Amino acid sequence: MRAVTAILWLTLAASMGADERLPPKELRADWQQFKEFTDLNIEAFTGWDTPFDGGSKVFFFRSTTGIVFDVVAANPAYWTDADKKARRQVFYVIRKRRFHRLDPGSAQEKALIRMLEKARPRLEGSERTDPKLLDSLLARLRDRRPMFDLDPSG
Repeated sequence: MRAVTAILWLTLAASMGADERLPPKELRADWQQFKEFTDLNIEAFTGWDTPFDGGSKVFFFRSTTGIVFDVVAANPAYWTDADKKARRQVFYVIRKRRFHRLDPGSAQEKALIRMLEKARPRLEGSERTDPKLLDSLLARLRDRRPMFDLDPSG
């Protein structure tokens, strides 16, 4: 169900123009609506999926307090023009069908990196829940290099 929800929201976002690609304004949320995010600890990595949008990746998590949230590594087709120019991977946290942008260097980005670093050694799983999949997510959060190269020539 969560994958279907993410696919629906990302597909809806594809209809937006200019720098309003992801997410649509009515789905955006201020971090004030998810204040507790920076204090969470990850209990489980419940999998990942690729929506039918051409390349976004969505990682699914549950916190030790039972809060469910997703991390989206957005397809470059949804990046703003400024993100494309800077070749900066865009990430969002989804909770309750609301998108919270993870700005580079923000307290929320630092908290997510901390959560993943802390949880990664103890998480277990295989295939779509293999915690090794989180290594690339952590690497891209740290350096913001695109998961998908926008210019294959270099």
